[in-house]
Amino acid sequence: AILTADNVSDTSYTTIDGTSFSSPMVAGAFALLKAQFPSDTYRASINRLLRSVAPLPALAGKTQSGGRLNVGNALSASADLLVYFEFASRVPLTGSTVSLRAHNYRASTETNEPSHASLPPNGTVWWSWTAPSSGTAVVETTGSTFDTVLAIYTGTGVGALTLVGSNDNFSDGVTSRASFAAVSGTTYQIAVGGKNDASGAIILSAGFLPPNDLFADAITLTGSSMRVSGYNTVAGAETGEPKGS
Repeated sequence: AILTADNVSDTSYTTIDGTSFSSPMVAGAFALLKAQFPSDTYRASINRLLRSVAPLPALAGKTQSGGRLNVGNALSASADLLVYFEFASRVPLTGSTVSLRAHNYRASTETNEPSHASLPPNGTVWWSWTAPSSGTAVVETTGSTFDTVLAIYTGTGVGALTLVGSNDNFSDGVTSRASFAAVSGTTYQIAVGGKNDASGAIILSAGFLPPNDLFADAITLTGSSMRVSGYNTVAGAETGEPKGS
């Protein structure tokens, strides 16, 4: 529902949607922020933009911020901290599988924040995920650019959390991967931090293991032609599994 000039006449307008219209609006808002706060790094400008959105339930789990662009709020924002830095402002994730990009630039810790994967908390960012069904769920940071620490909890307060899964180093010795038995309708709190106060770009993936994750559970295809769909968002590798070329 973006109002724009139409080519029917010199005075006609129409409403339209799509990234070709929304992306320039975000770029323009970013330029205004840079003019308003010239000393901000580009990460700080992004933080202001994401932190000042107008929250919308329909966008929960579909965008990093869970909200709609609000330029007025952004230009008057006093903080350039991460939108998902505090536990209280964690962004909800939805769906059976989730994959997103984020960062922990300038993130720190909160009072009463627990240790994650038995390590002191550093540079922590938070999300929440409500399991749409029951099963083995996986959260991982594979592809992130720094040494991450990962923990998954239940609970509604940063000082009153119950650990359900955590990991420091997975197979590559840098990123993290943890699995747990998810219960339908239960909300899990996801914490990603930087080991030894490291920071950088985060790639967070969460969801249920695909039913054909293991070779032993391969799905049999039949017929002279077929078309199937699936996902490998949090699929893992097995011992002895060959590598692709």
